[in-house]
Amino acid sequence: MEQIVYSLDPKGARAFSSKSVPDLYDVHFQSFFVGDSVVGLLVRATKDEKHSTTTYNPLPGFSAKPVPYYPGEHHDYLVEFDRDGNYKSTVELPTAYHFWRIGALSDGSLLALGYDRANSVARLLLLDSGGQIVRPIEAPSLTQDSPELRQGESGPEINRARAESSLSWWLFVPSRNRILLYQAHSATPLLEVGAGGALREVPLEAPKGYVLDGVVPANDRWIVRYRRQSLSNNGEIDARPETKNYLLYEVDPANGSLKRQIDPGTGPLFNIACEQDGVMTAFSMDNDKVMRAIAEIPR
Repeated sequence: MEQIVYSLDPKGARAFSSKSVPDLYDVHFQSFFVGDSVVGLLVRATKDEKHSTTTYNPLPGFSAKPVPYYPGEHHDYLVEFDRDGNYKSTVELPTAYHFWRIGALSDGSLLALGYDRANSVARLLLLDSGGQIVRPIEAPSLTQDSPELRQGESGPEINRARAESSLSWWLFVPSRNRILLYQAHSATPLLEVGAGGALREVPLEAPKGYVLDGVVPANDRWIVRYRRQSLSNNGEIDARPETKNYLLYEVDPANGSLKRQIDPGTGPLFNIACEQDGVMTAFSMDNDKVMRAIAEIPR
């Protein structure tokens, strides 16, 4: 339930943890984002400190420290830190939605992906810096072209639950001073959202037999990871470059076409953390040490 986000730089590591947040209890981490001056944790929690004397195992089937029940009403909160890891504020988000993702836009506003449980629909929302809704953002690929989400509009309650849980496949990635929203393991168009909630839908070209797997954060280009369409979503997958189960491409932001394949060499694609100014950065672990590797990408 607890996740700690770390930032790494030549001076060392900084931790961003919900443990340092005052007046929140039974905190469940959901996602995080990084802005120019802020790091935000999206959590679900309660402000009611009352809890039961009985405890339960939060990870059934695994050895975990028992925790007490907090019966108080739970809400979604945005917990903000400065870039040095110091706690700044807690923002309670609108209760009409269950929020799955939040990202920071260049004008200081926030982009949010939420699920309206009353009407069984997913919404892309523009929020102000205080977490209040400015307006919804119309995104046909999200609301109309996703069969997983459409199933929640009718039928039994289990359909709604499955539709909402499918939002876990919709991810935010910063790129070119905007936020890219995409559905992993699909051919759904990529959504680019800029300042003020300006949205552009871009169909992505994919190598034959592959689908979108993920997008690498980047400041001046689109770098997309593809996976074989035939791969299972369950179990371990061999990600070594020589298997070609995953491929890395630079994609043209103007029209989504493939520009060129990027050869990662012998390193696993999933170690690649980001691109900045033509330099790719990857991290790996050597026992208890974090190892950093960089490589230049020519234009």
